[in-house]
Amino acid sequence: MEILDSTGRIVAKGIVAAGHREAARCAGRHTSETRLEELVHRDDMVVLL
Repeated sequence: MEILDSTGRIVAKGIVAAGHREAARCAGRHTSETRLEELVHRDDMVVLL
């Protein structure tokens, strides 16, 4: 998964901890609005700066 900043620039990539349907439902929402605690765990993410 690509993680974007507010301007649309890719700032990180990671392995998703859910299926594609669940990930699509979570896209753009705050964690408190989803059933998942996290979509990409920091141990499975690479920050691109």
